[in-house]
Amino acid sequence: QIDLALKLADAWDKVEQPEAAREGLEKVHRDQPEAEPIQKRLWTLYEQIGATQELATMLLEKASQIEEVDERFELLRRSGELFNQSEEGAAMAVAPLEAAIRIRPDDHETIVALADAYIVAGQHEKAHQLLDAAIAANGNRRGPKPSELQARMAKLAAAADDKQSQLRWLGIALESNKRDGYIAADLAQLAMELGDLETAFKALRVLTVSRRESSMSLA
Repeated sequence: QIDLALKLADAWDKVEQPEAAREGLEKVHRDQPEAEPIQKRLWTLYEQIGATQELATMLLEKASQIEEVDERFELLRRSGELFNQSEEGAAMAVAPLEAAIRIRPDDHETIVALADAYIVAGQHEKAHQLLDAAIAANGNRRGPKPSELQARMAKLAAAADDKQSQLRWLGIALESNKRDGYIAADLAQLAMELGDLETAFKALRVLTVSRRESSMSLA
């Protein structure tokens, strides 16, 4: 059954119809969930067809079976990041990311992903506590990582419809990393919306000087 499903999947790949193998692979996986060749083939298929929620679920199931800490951490984080790719999946992302951060409390990428999940899932107080602690741990350091955390504070403020706080955090994030064109563009747009022309001009000047890719056209 396993060999046949894998051969059929390879055949469908050759004719550029990988999704046609999905039903057969999923059936074998249900019947024999411990079969690693089927697991890996399904992971590949889900990546090919963009079935991120299904892949995230599989990775989460796999993580529950793994004792090796580093591998379990990677599976949990990847699962959470995949759930995070859709708004409806954000609530599902919280549990695996919380489990991952218990393993590595200081992992920057996991903190950012969990903050995103909290914000989209409406768990704003948890997002604030997480980001506040991470920002405090960075002290006065500047650079892309502190800036990314501060930008998430701006995202949290936006979710709470607090535009003044959003403006302040975007300004702080840009001070931490003046090469980030996306933050500069967001700050310029919000400042113009709020009538803060001085801040908008400063952000636009950063965009002009850095010439980095951003979400705003300078034309």
